[in-house]
Amino acid sequence: MEILKLIDAVCLAGSNKNEDSIGYGKDFIFVIDGATGLRGVNIMGMRSDAEWFSKRLAEQLQVYLKNDNWSIQEILYMSLKQIREEYFAVLQKHPGIQPDYPSAGIVIFRERNGYLESFRLGDCVGVVRYKSGKIALMKEENLVKLDKYAIQCQVQMAKMNGISVREARPLINDVLIKNRDKLNTPGGYWILEPQGVGIPYGEYRKFDLGKIESVSCMSDGYFAALEVYKMMKNYTEFQDILINGGCAKVVKGMFTIQENDKDFNKYPRFKFRDDASAVVAKFKNK
Repeated sequence: MEILKLIDAVCLAGSNKNEDSIGYGKDFIFVIDGATGLRGVNIMGMRSDAEWFSKRLAEQLQVYLKNDNWSIQEILYMSLKQIREEYFAVLQKHPGIQPDYPSAGIVIFRERNGYLESFRLGDCVGVVRYKSGKIALMKEENLVKLDKYAIQCQVQMAKMNGISVREARPLINDVLIKNRDKLNTPGGYWILEPQGVGIPYGEYRKFDLGKIESVSCMSDGYFAALEVYKMMKNYTEFQDILINGGCAKVVKGMFTIQENDKDFNKYPRFKFRDDASAVVAKFKNK
């Protein structure tokens, strides 16, 4: 019987707080990418409620994923129930503040009952490489389209006003708010938040363990190495780098590129630097 063997992992902040979290065990790996609510409310005692949500969820998953009697969806519901109770207990101490739920993208891989199962919700990315070399990708499409449109607007505003793409970022707030209003709505995009509304719409898949060589999961801030900065030619090359212990090397490369593009003109984006996290594992015989 095969089990997961951790190859490499990284979880680095893009600013003064890290809203990403990672986790792994002998038969699972996961990445969580937290996002602050629209109004930026911060009541949970950390640098942001998104950071609290990400870290608290990771703590729950690190325990519950060890029990294969529960499905991934059941585990998420159980984890969120505890998190929701904690959130509302604190919210009651702040009269006048409306709930401003943090949210998160997530990718989980787990060996269970002889299969590799995966679950993705939001803009984290999962990669499965078969022994044949074929790549299977788990990736959010609707949110990516919304972000690309917003980036196009940002670039256009920069040209119209004769300013840098970075300076144009506040000029597209209305576009970003409209996009965020599509969160967990039909025709919009689905993501994880304390109520668990998006869980039934997550991407769940099962794979034959005997055919799989390796798996990796990453936050969108890490996946930007390929999608935004074009540091690799394709998913296969990306997976090769990770399998050979290059998780931190990729982040270092991205950070250098970002330092050399402080105005966002060469690589248009919303923020100077995002949190970047990834976990990669292979399979081995017990």
